[in-house]
Amino acid sequence: MRIRATRHLHPDAGVASAPLSDEERSRITSRRDSFKRKLKMARLLAGEDLLDEARDALREAILLAGRVIAVEARLPEPEKLEEVLFSPLAARWGDRRLLVRGFLENSTGEVEPLLRALQSLQ
Repeated sequence: MRIRATRHLHPDAGVASAPLSDEERSRITSRRDSFKRKLKMARLLAGEDLLDEARDALREAILLAGRVIAVEARLPEPEKLEEVLFSPLAARWGDRRLLVRGFLENSTGEVEPLLRALQSLQ
């Protein structure tokens, strides 16, 4: 007798899981605070037409946001900026994924749409 079954490697976002530990919540809070600072820095620098400096701050903010998303989803945290768009973390970015990918592929482009999109992560 044969039985065919499937096993999902990554559960849906709606599946209930164990609550986050105190250490995980602390890491999320710390990374989120750093993310907010870098995002604010990028916004201020972009407002003063210091676009190269704003892009550097935005790169750091993207990495920190990826780390926050990873800890919340109990996924491995990205070590490098390029890893924020690796699966399964890429799916957690939602609609922002295309903007992040576009920025990482062509970082000389406009930063304002990405700044607005990342603002919603706060």
